[in-house]
Amino acid sequence: MNKLKLLYDVVTTLKEKESVNGSLVLEGKKDQVRFLSLRNDFQKNFAVGEVKAKISAELDMEGKKVKHETSLEFNSADQAAGMHRHWGRHMHHHFGPGMIDGEGIGHPGIKHKLTALASFLNLLDTMQVSEREDKTWLTLNLGEFLTQFKTMHAGMPQGPEHELHIPLPFREFAAMEKPAAELTLQVNKKKEVEQITFKVEGKTEGELGAAKGLSLQGELQFAW
Repeated sequence: MNKLKLLYDVVTTLKEKESVNGSLVLEGKKDQVRFLSLRNDFQKNFAVGEVKAKISAELDMEGKKVKHETSLEFNSADQAAGMHRHWGRHMHHHFGPGMIDGEGIGHPGIKHKLTALASFLNLLDTMQVSEREDKTWLTLNLGEFLTQFKTMHAGMPQGPEHELHIPLPFREFAAMEKPAAELTLQVNKKKEVEQITFKVEGKTEGELGAAKGLSLQGELQFAW
């Protein structure tokens, strides 16, 4: 099976959709002890940008437990416009008008771009495709890709304005060395993505140099 043709068909099918219902479930563990659980049941209308979500989460940060439940309803088109204006002000403030488009501080440079492109092409080349009955599974090994991304970021300008904005519960995952990561898409015969599952595992340095085992797994279900 032609991998690129399959991905093209999946993306084209997604572009034609006007709405979707779904759910996202996340679970994070540290040394086999759960410290994060999250569920997000959502509805989105692509045509008008309306989004509804019901979110419940539990977090255990070194014995301090937090539970949170909320329901959201907003227009993603309005939010995206606001984010675009904020991003423009942020870039102008930190880099100035002459440093965003050139090979200056705000630009990763052609070498980083080519490295990212090579990593992405390698990711596609190593993608595994399997078929059973009327389902197709696409499996991506993301471990090497994440390691290279981390290396690329380490080589870019550092400072508060360049830090990755990673939520606190996930910062330890960003510090993992050589993580093992896998992402699988389940596609039906209509080229609709029905399910996405992923898992990230690895170790990070804890107190007194002791290594801590970390894992994060999730499942995203779609109902078209």
